[in-house]
Amino acid sequence: MEMNNQEKKKQNYNSEIDIDIGDHEIIIKKRYEFYYTLNDILIAVWFIIGSTFFFWEGTKEAGTWLFLIGSLELLIRPFIRISRNIHLQRISTNGSDSSANDWKISEMMEETQQKVNSLEREIRNLKNNNK
Repeated sequence: MEMNNQEKKKQNYNSEIDIDIGDHEIIIKKRYEFYYTLNDILIAVWFIIGSTFFFWEGTKEAGTWLFLIGSLELLIRPFIRISRNIHLQRISTNGSDSSANDWKISEMMEETQQKVNSLEREIRNLKNNNK
C-alpha cells in the first residue's frame, strides 16, 4: 500500500504547528525557537550569577537584582509564544476570515478520525486472522 506525498504530509502532521503555510512556517518556527533558546540561556545566566553573588555580603544586593531580572525574563517566554502564534495567524489568513481556518482544522480532525477508525478496523482484522 503506497502513499502519495499529500498523504505522507498528513500522516507526519506536527501538532506544534497547526497552520500549513509551507516554507514561511519553518522559517518562523526556527526564528522563534532561537528566541526561546536565547531567553532560556539569559535566564540561566542571571540566576547563576545572582546565586554566586549571594556568597558575599557586598554583592547580595546585586544578586537580588539579577534574580529579579531572571524572574522578569521568565515572563517573556509566554509573550514570545503569543508573538509567534500571532505571526503565524497573520501569514496564514492573508485577508481570509478565521472561519476558513476553522473549517480546515475541522476537516483535518475529521480525516484523522477516519484514519483512526480505519486503523482500528485493520487491527481487529489482524487479530481475527491470527486466532
